[in-house]
Amino acid sequence: MIDKKVIEEIVVNILKKEGITSKGAKPTLLVICSEDPEENTLEILRQHWRITILDPANDEVPFGTNQAVFLDVNQDLLVKGALGIADTKESLFFSKLVMQESKIQFVPSAALNWLLHSSDGYPSNSSYKDLLSNYCEILRGFGVSFLSIEEIVPEEVPTTFYAQKNIPNYEGKLLTQDVVKTWQKKEIYITKKTIVTPLARDVARELKIEIHKSES
Repeated sequence: MIDKKVIEEIVVNILKKEGITSKGAKPTLLVICSEDPEENTLEILRQHWRITILDPANDEVPFGTNQAVFLDVNQDLLVKGALGIADTKESLFFSKLVMQESKIQFVPSAALNWLLHSSDGYPSNSSYKDLLSNYCEILRGFGVSFLSIEEIVPEEVPTTFYAQKNIPNYEGKLLTQDVVKTWQKKEIYITKKTIVTPLARDVARELKIEIHKSES
């Protein structure tokens, strides 16, 4: 009978040849932009995320999207998003994300950079500034964050969030015993395509960690 450790080593080696490892799995971030983002912007995001770039003209929100960022957000999206108006491809896609309770980040355009740094381009008309600031507060009530590219980093999400939405919190292609041994929670939610090695299941059983697989 083949030893389970040998089986795991064989699987790991096969996946390594395909450029897949069980370590360093990053959370997925949906990047919404009408124009191709600058490579420097993508490099910053890739430090923390596995990014998927999507044109807002896309009709459907990818399954399992729980983190999304809109780049170069202009005043049109700011106002329409706050008022619930969905008559452009950006505002319509935004409304879909809000409806499914995705966590959304807005990276303001240069004209709205004062939202992040009030000393930069601050509107002279205080009443108009207050109006736009009020729209920002409405958006924050929807769960929207206003951040610079450098500030968009993953945060710890409660395991119950994944359980309620059936969203994976481990997105690696291979779940090994080493991953399970260092897992800090009592539940692991994996993707439908994630391979679980026999030793990983044994360790999970010993540590009383439940492994759940997404059905979609």
